[in-house]
Amino acid sequence: MEDWIKLAQELQLKEELKRQKAAKSAKTRAREILAAEEDWMERVAKRVLEVGERGIHIHLKPTPNGLELSCRGTVDIQFLGHRNFAIKYHHIIKPSQIMTHRPIRIYHHRLARVRELNTHNIEEVLKFAALGMEQYSETATRKRLENNLDELIGAVNHDEHVEGPER
Repeated sequence: MEDWIKLAQELQLKEELKRQKAAKSAKTRAREILAAEEDWMERVAKRVLEVGERGIHIHLKPTPNGLELSCRGTVDIQFLGHRNFAIKYHHIIKPSQIMTHRPIRIYHHRLARVRELNTHNIEEVLKFAALGMEQYSETATRKRLENNLDELIGAVNHDEHVEGPER
């Protein structure tokens, strides 16, 4: 008769242990994310140096809001806030030109926002910077830039319009 009470106690104990483990792992994950957000520039710079030791020179330029990586392709990385990074791929297709009174040149970029700048996302950004758009799209597993990133929030086209000289 007391068997069901023991069984219920064991089940309750197991559930409580699961909840404690889940809470503990959630806290450690939150600490890891905060630490990764604090040192993301150092992690990117370290990986650029490691790649540079193998003969691939990617230029790393600090910008007011983040970093710019360039070689055959150019990428801007910015930290926008907690779990929010912006990755802007420059010149994803050749510039187009519109003729009105003055010629207007349009540069096409792609802006992707991700929740986390993990090692996979850093590798994809470095791959784009080192190879450029054409070679990257040939070697990437997916053709759309943002689909190769983890923890994607969203992506939009970002065009830059530059007016030409007057005639």
